[in-house]
Amino acid sequence: MSRNPFADPTAGALGGVAAIGSFFLIPGLAAAIPAALGIGALVYGGKVAISSLRGDDERPAIATAAPTDGPRPKRGSPAEVWSGRGEKALRAMNDLVASCDQPVIKEQVETTALGASDAKFVIAQLASQTAAVEQAIDAIGARPGADRERLVGALGDDSLPPQLQVENQRSLDAIDDQASSYDRLVEQRSGLLARLEATVRGLESLNSEIAEVIAIGRTSAVTPDWGGEQQIAELRDELAGLRAGLEESQRYSEQVLRSQYP
Repeated sequence: MSRNPFADPTAGALGGVAAIGSFFLIPGLAAAIPAALGIGALVYGGKVAISSLRGDDERPAIATAAPTDGPRPKRGSPAEVWSGRGEKALRAMNDLVASCDQPVIKEQVETTALGASDAKFVIAQLASQTAAVEQAIDAIGARPGADRERLVGALGDDSLPPQLQVENQRSLDAIDDQASSYDRLVEQRSGLLARLEATVRGLESLNSEIAEVIAIGRTSAVTPDWGGEQQIAELRDELAGLRAGLEESQRYSEQVLRSQYP
């Protein structure tokens, strides 16, 4: 049975991701708004054309943005605050789309919102990873300091028996390893929180642009010049780099946690 290629959900998802990514690649507010949505429309149209030529009857399911199963951020922690802001931004985006009553613009903002909905999973994943790292930091406790100074002083005492010096050195090595693990975890927590904040602020910024596009559409009879085809190649690289960075963060997080809980 044939289907309407314009109803292809994959086309909508790809167009939405393209619109979101290209917004951050195009300098200038006035140029970024129409160009980002335009790139979304171009990618959407390309996917529809491919589907029409292939005559695909199968309908690839759009991945649901379900939160990950894992540790939850502490109440009041930065991870919980940013996670909450992200969920609020996604709800606000849905409200903006629902409020749009111009057919042409509504189609574009719906496509953009569809792609942005994947951010729910990314936010949940980053928040969960941050919570896991914070649990490991809590397990280590405070960064070793006073004990290390005492052991360094003892190792400089030539009056102590050699066997005791060996044990002191072993203790010092263990403290240094513990301190290194602590520092790596703190650094990773900072990186995860930075990614989480950037994702949420990106959603909030995108909401502002969607709101402005809707407002302009209501007050202007001029159709924007969508344009921006050459940004698609750069967008592909940008999205690939972002995905690779998220995967690397997750692998590193699991590696550090395994070292803390052998």
